[in-house]
Amino acid sequence: MDISNVSPGAVVSAVMAQQEASVRQSAQITMFKKALDMQTQGILQLIASVPGNPRAGLPDHIGQNINTTA
Repeated sequence: MDISNVSPGAVVSAVMAQQEASVRQSAQITMFKKALDMQTQGILQLIASVPGNPRAGLPDHIGQNINTTA
């Protein structure tokens, strides 16, 4: 590979652009992880709010069968 025609300024510019892209990508990944953590907390709160026994107070025969012909 012949790099004799490449100016030092162009090389520095390319390296700086690559570093900037890397920093942006790291910031995007950090924000994505924070968003996932926030969603996880919300989902865990929703799951925790579901009553433990949804059939409490109902007769034993209710909710045992599914009518598939209706």
